[in-house]
Amino acid sequence: MKPKWSYFVCVMLIAALLASCSLFPAEESRAPPVIPREEIAIKTMVVERGDIGSFEYFTGTVTPVRQYNLYLDLPSAVLSDYNIDLQNLREQAGDTIFAPSRRSSSPLQNLRVKAGDVLAEFTNKDIADQVAPLKRALEMARVNYDAAMSAWEFANADYEDLQSRYERDRQDAEDAYAAAKIIYQPSDEHIFELRQAEDEYNSAISRLEQNLRAARQNAGDHAVRRERVNLAAAEDNLRAVGDQIERLVISAPVDGVITFHEVLNIGDTYTSDQVLFTIADDSEFYVTVELENMYIVLGHPLVTGAEVQISAQAIIDEKMQEVEFTGRVISASQDQRRSAMLNNETIMIEVPEWPSNVGLATSGLLVRVEQGVRYNVVAVPLSAVSMTGTYSYVRVVENGISKERPVELGLTSRTEVEILSGLEPGEEIVVR
Repeated sequence: MKPKWSYFVCVMLIAALLASCSLFPAEESRAPPVIPREEIAIKTMVVERGDIGSFEYFTGTVTPVRQYNLYLDLPSAVLSDYNIDLQNLREQAGDTIFAPSRRSSSPLQNLRVKAGDVLAEFTNKDIADQVAPLKRALEMARVNYDAAMSAWEFANADYEDLQSRYERDRQDAEDAYAAAKIIYQPSDEHIFELRQAEDEYNSAISRLEQNLRAARQNAGDHAVRRERVNLAAAEDNLRAVGDQIERLVISAPVDGVITFHEVLNIGDTYTSDQVLFTIADDSEFYVTVELENMYIVLGHPLVTGAEVQISAQAIIDEKMQEVEFTGRVISASQDQRRSAMLNNETIMIEVPEWPSNVGLATSGLLVRVEQGVRYNVVAVPLSAVSMTGTYSYVRVVENGISKERPVELGLTSRTEVEILSGLEPGEEIVVR
């Protein structure tokens, strides 16, 4: 029995092995997928000769020698009108002069004005309420003065007439007294008549002088002077209010340029501590540069007499464009004559010909001063040079292969560097 079972088991195993070989063939081995190599693009350039310049750049600002901050000269007032018709610059979005901050540009900034141009008008109710009663008081004072003048003129005419009659009556009294003295010779029997004639003469003269004094007093200008004082006081009171009203009108004090103005809304109340306009006298101004501490310690190229290039943004043909002009350093900060305008870190630059399309309120002027220039030299972009400590090199392309080559550096600008040795014109280098 045992052999039969073992035989049967062997047959089954062989059959199963044959079945597995026929039904499930062995899986073929496959090669790993091929990943194509990605070629790295290398930017190169051919070395040429050219010019290279080294410049230092500073931020400059326009600083007028004289400028005027315009305030309200009263504690508070309401804006009633403003004048933007100087160049038809009224904003379309309502009664607002758009100037969000001192640094932002606005339609009124850089606007040229003349001395006396009205910029804004304000009202104050307390002051306005005083005008009508003061005008009435002035009219009453003027009526009283005119009445006093008329009475004085009438009394003065009476006095002059009485004065002329006084001379005639006095002469008549003297003649009568002289005749009495002739008629009544000094004697005992006519002494009474003579004394009576003398008394009549003295009485006539006293009466004439009394009438003349009364007429002179009536013709005196005491009442006129009193009413003249009252009239002057009324005029002064009204003038004082008028001066206050004039102080509610803000006008340009000089010919110049508006460099700042506050946001103004009709109907709003403004106080005396607000700067509403700043007018710069454009007859004398400078570009100033405030140096950083590094330049103060290590020195700077803005020495007296140095010529600089100044760049500014200006709108030309309705497009923002860069404008360049020339300046000259005229004084360092140690110049005590302008100590009120300068500080210990400021350099002054004079601009002989200021471009008309660059306003005095322009911010962000770029001042460029030349450090050095090399002509007809080998210069490459800074991105082509690698540095490790004091070792500098470029990668030169030879037969399609880039090789490291040491170079000696010279003058450096913001974008390029001069190659003193190690590289020749016509060679191809790698630029990162």
